[in-house]
Amino acid sequence: MADGPKRVIAIVTGANSGVGYGISLRLLFQLSSPTPSDAPLTPFAGAPLTLILACRSPQRAHAARERLLAELDRELARRRRKGEGVVDGFKQDLVLEFVKLDLGGTRECLDFVEEVRSRYPYVTHLFCNAGLGTFTGINWPAAIGQILTHPIAAATAPNFKLQSSGETTAEGVGWVWQANVFGHYILASEFLPHLRRSPFRAARILWTSSLEAYPSSYAFPSDWQAIRTPKSYEASKYATELLGAALDEKLRGKGEGEGKVKGEAELRSFVVHPGIVASSIMSDSILPGLGWVVDYCMLALFYLVRLLGSPNHPITPLKGAVSATHVALSPSPSSTAPLSCTPPPSPDSPSPAPAPHARAEAGPHKYGSCADQRGREYVLATPLAGGGGEEEWEKGRRLLGMCEELRRELCGREKGE
Repeated sequence: MADGPKRVIAIVTGANSGVGYGISLRLLFQLSSPTPSDAPLTPFAGAPLTLILACRSPQRAHAARERLLAELDRELARRRRKGEGVVDGFKQDLVLEFVKLDLGGTRECLDFVEEVRSRYPYVTHLFCNAGLGTFTGINWPAAIGQILTHPIAAATAPNFKLQSSGETTAEGVGWVWQANVFGHYILASEFLPHLRRSPFRAARILWTSSLEAYPSSYAFPSDWQAIRTPKSYEASKYATELLGAALDEKLRGKGEGEGKVKGEAELRSFVVHPGIVASSIMSDSILPGLGWVVDYCMLALFYLVRLLGSPNHPITPLKGAVSATHVALSPSPSSTAPLSCTPPPSPDSPSPAPAPHARAEAGPHKYGSCADQRGREYVLATPLAGGGGEEEWEKGRRLLGMCEELRRELCGREKGE
């Protein structure tokens, strides 16, 4: 990378679609503004951006890149028409590129890390977002029953999705857990030195969880890789929460670890979730060619329950990304209490939604994207899915230790150590 002004260098896994695309687009919109609305006090304001789209498919990644640039052009043109601020030279200085990433194996993860290290001297943000599920179908009687009797629950925490179990990688690791959790842990661990070199004195690791992160689905430690559970997706998301919180504790020097070293950037690990966002993560796998029917039906249900008062439905990937960009760009919290945007005013208020900062209770938290009935997005900090007590802290510490032991084994084997 050529010498020049310090840059934001952000990696977004799964950036070609869904929430990952929303995070990428929202980063472009926020950092192209002199005063980003998601984080008005951000230390990253005005900096040029390098955005790395970390995806498996080159074709999809390049198509996503073209869409991102087109949407950025429209947004900048809209601002100029309305006399709103635009960072001088943002588009000209923007670097938006694809680096192939397959989270399904240790070697593939290490290849990605080596490629990024060879191109860039540091990384400021790592968005651990990509995810998959082994969805096989829908329990239609259960789906119809839940939609008719509890529509908000059906659109928020559906109980009718069917998944296969028992799938593992070539290395014998749980397949869904590898892709959603452990592959990202390899990236986070291998990038630690690069993240600590951030010239902004701050760096972030963001872990994308879900409202479907169910502790009851995750039998820890007996099935810690979510191989036997019939709800491996939900289990992997809860494991993501535990791991992200435990890693932050270690980075802050509160658990076993050295914390921040003098002269290095302050590195934090945060758990975020997008709320409920319309995506094809399930329909593509259960109804090839007809998934759009399920997608449109669910989309209609999402808008209905938001009108009924559900705060959990930002619906669009751009709005669902607000929690990730808010936490990624905000100044570091001065204590363990996380920052949170406050909800917007009631729908009867004509004023736009404000975004002041408020404190939440100390403890392991996740930051969620929410929306009011008009679709105005905001961020809310809540405890982890298990309640955020000491038992959950301890579970996270144990999981972190087990992941680190497995990482050393598999990465050491690939590196010949």
